[in-house]
Amino acid sequence: MHDAIDPIFGRLVDKWISDAATAGARTWDELVRKLPGVYPSVAFERLQKSPANDAAERFIPPVKDSRNPEEAAWTQLPTPHPLDFTWWFDRCSADRLVRIGLRHSKPRDCLLFLGAPTLFLSCLRAGVEREVVLLDADPLAIGCLDSRVPGFRAIRCDLLTDEPPQLTAQVVIGDPPWYEGELKHFLWVARNSCRLGATVLLSCPPRGTRPGVEAEVASLLEGAADLGLELVEFSRGMLLYLSPVFERNALKASGLPRVTATWRRGDVARFICRRANRGERPLVQRRDVWWEESIGGVRIRVRSQFELLWANPMLKSLVEGDVLPSVSRREPIREHVDVWTSGNRVFSCEGRFVFREILRAIRERSDPRDAVGHGLGRSLSIEEEQLTMVALAGARRVLEQELLECDAMGGQIRDDSMADGSG
Repeated sequence: MHDAIDPIFGRLVDKWISDAATAGARTWDELVRKLPGVYPSVAFERLQKSPANDAAERFIPPVKDSRNPEEAAWTQLPTPHPLDFTWWFDRCSADRLVRIGLRHSKPRDCLLFLGAPTLFLSCLRAGVEREVVLLDADPLAIGCLDSRVPGFRAIRCDLLTDEPPQLTAQVVIGDPPWYEGELKHFLWVARNSCRLGATVLLSCPPRGTRPGVEAEVASLLEGAADLGLELVEFSRGMLLYLSPVFERNALKASGLPRVTATWRRGDVARFICRRANRGERPLVQRRDVWWEESIGGVRIRVRSQFELLWANPMLKSLVEGDVLPSVSRREPIREHVDVWTSGNRVFSCEGRFVFREILRAIRERSDPRDAVGHGLGRSLSIEEEQLTMVALAGARRVLEQELLECDAMGGQIRDDSMADGSG
């Protein structure tokens, strides 16, 4: 499943596929890399409808999964979760952005990274002679990057809701989620965190990302003038991203299991800060609150529940195979998801508080019946104990599958949190 393709966008995708073939693309990996950010399942669907009978066969996905050895470069970081819209830069792209930052700054200047932990890690490993600051909303990422190296600071900050710290950076590089509100918000924070004459770089979605995205980016660039930013360069397809576990699973669930790990490209807008900021901070839509448990590198989010009372904690399927075949915020099923894994598995769950206590017991290797009873402040009935153990078995099945995927796709190495603590 993906965003519906309107006829105009579909014809554009057809043209881009034709142009890629003319430019020399002969394999599936070559094709998706030459397209301007078109989602692979969209490209394959258009190929299937191509009037040229051999088109789909010529670009059929390879028999073997295309791995990128650089996936192991960022294993220090926590597994990305789909609710965070987190994609890591590949190593070459991260190093390229850092080199740009160094070129536009001097020793003891501040390099500020917004939502881009791979850039912070790249600087840390290279030992760059700058003050390096990362602002990121993910507490696990901040915890992983807590550095005692002088001049390096990783600060937890939700750039959409929190008040960012007072900084005067010479270079700011932001990697926001590719939605209009988030793009504008990151750019506003970047401007408020830099000095006059500073360089600001912002990743932007390429024109093939989805219908209407070109107009969103155009609006962003036009509004930059109100922030006192002058657009001096716009580079198409400059960035490569590593496809995270949740996206790999989504593509597989949509019937397209083999896609090159670095199919996703990004554009880069480069600005110079020329004038004072006359723009107001963009408004933010209210977001749901989620609890999280991390077990052996697998991250599970549970939609928060106001009433901390007993209810059936068993997971219920929402889609066939349990993996959501989409990574889009526009996917309507998202509204019904109560439990969401870093592998893009989604479930409904009546007893979300109880299920969270079960996950906590798994992480702490304790008896889930005791954990649930402690959370409720009373002993469980026999029926409640039985339902707790059934839900425990379901949680374990999900975790075991995701631990295997996490290890295979470059995630963190599993620990012994799955040891049996049920008594």
